[in-house]
Amino acid sequence: MCHALYRRRPEGDLPDAVKESYRATEKTLVALRDGKLTLGIQATQKDMPEPGEYRVRSRERQFGGPDGLLERY
Repeated sequence: MCHALYRRRPEGDLPDAVKESYRATEKTLVALRDGKLTLGIQATQKDMPEPGEYRVRSRERQFGGPDGLLERY
């Protein structure tokens, strides 16, 4: 991602750190593609079971809904 942002700059050359990071990332992706490197998970082609239920809380609506600010506009 950083490489793409620097490439858009009209000033010219990319910093060496960005170039090296891009090459290392590309090398890792090629190794993954070729099967020389794995992600450390079994290749069973089956979905992994979820660890459990997730509960999420959120604030009350302010803008939408029957008593929201947009209804009173």
